[in-house]
Amino acid sequence: MPLDPLIIGPSVRGQQQMEAIYAGREQTAAKHFILRKYLQSLAFKVLLGGYPTLTYVDGFSGPWEARTTDYSDTSFMIAI
Repeated sequence: MPLDPLIIGPSVRGQQQMEAIYAGREQTAAKHFILRKYLQSLAFKVLLGGYPTLTYVDGFSGPWEARTTDYSDTSFMIAI
């Protein structure tokens, strides 16, 4: 049964766009997925736990193979 494009259209297009951005960089896609989940959880635990600041250092970040003009497919922009 085909899916209705009116219902899933934007998410399918978004998924296809992400696949194009990370084509040939699957390990980067996996790192960024984990990074998003980890940083969000870490920030909530640290900042809501009474600590006023959070310092994060990524020794492997950089726009070296960025495919977006706003660097949204790089570790440092995900961290920001």
